[in-house]
Amino acid sequence: MTIDFDEVLPYIGEWGKYQKLVFWCICIPVCIPCAFHSFLQVFLNAIPPHWCQISELKVGGYEDAAILNLSIPIVETAFGEKTFSQCLMYDVDYESLLSQNVTWTPNTSWPTTACVNGWAYDHSTYETTVVTDWDLVCGQDWAGMMTYTVFSFGNLCGNFIFGFIQDWIGRKRAFFICLTVEIVFGIATAFAPGLISYTVFRFLVGLTIPQIFVIPLVIALELVGPSKRGFTTLMQCLAFSLGLLLLAGVAYLIRDWQHLALATSIPFIAFYAYWWFLPESARWLLATNKVDAAEALIQTMARVNGKQIQPNLLQNFIKEKELLVNGSSDAMEDTTRTYTVLDLFRTPRLRRNTLLVSFI
Repeated sequence: MTIDFDEVLPYIGEWGKYQKLVFWCICIPVCIPCAFHSFLQVFLNAIPPHWCQISELKVGGYEDAAILNLSIPIVETAFGEKTFSQCLMYDVDYESLLSQNVTWTPNTSWPTTACVNGWAYDHSTYETTVVTDWDLVCGQDWAGMMTYTVFSFGNLCGNFIFGFIQDWIGRKRAFFICLTVEIVFGIATAFAPGLISYTVFRFLVGLTIPQIFVIPLVIALELVGPSKRGFTTLMQCLAFSLGLLLLAGVAYLIRDWQHLALATSIPFIAFYAYWWFLPESARWLLATNKVDAAEALIQTMARVNGKQIQPNLLQNFIKEKELLVNGSSDAMEDTTRTYTVLDLFRTPRLRRNTLLVSFI
């Protein structure tokens, strides 16, 4: 026999000191890892201005502006703007031109070819990115978007995986598993030797998004009364937005992609200190028949909130519920029934709502 936790909240306080401490000191700060890793690849995969590397001119002492003018054809973009090509160069003998020791200008009738010696990059905004280190431009420019697509697929998979984990071992332990995966593979991202390993690591980080945000949100919503649930949801969404602003600031200060990956992962190791303060979901404890643990939690909440309650409040609620059942076997069977994911598809309406929420 289980009870609705909302029936207990009026006795222990719907928005007391305990809920405020947990919400403001734990649930709000843990929104930041989700914000950071949700959009980190915008900076890791950034594509700076680039052009064909002309080794002969670089060795000859020419500056980048001169190299562009002398060796790169001008093309028209899809928006009608004229700019230096990022993927083509004039196909001429630059050593011969340099050996003439005369001032020369490019001839637009010269043949062009794809870059043969790699690319040069404008480092005024980014010192390095995944793109500049592995030359993911021109014929390889699909790779950056591919890694983000794989990351997003990880988001979808993570919703199912961590959804099951939460129901299996509880919200608290699921959160710390989620945090561990994000930190470990966030750090591993910085040491990825190539595109394949980088993509795998980003997929594994993607498993934690948005669950590392959702799990604390669920805990917060389950601890507070109905009148404060809209407020707590709004505050956590605002905290996520502030996390995005903070990410922009960190990326502005750290222009190397490997250092940025470390700076957006290592600091969150400090969140392991929350193990001693983050409560387990009382609703999960009741749903899994861990009444003693749930009783200990609400006694702590009542004490911190300055409320006086009965020593065995939950047990008394359960006994009252059992008396209301009046020995009806059908009612008893219904209240003790366990549910699985298959119940989400049991009726046409449930099937429709499940599909809408999952994929729309």
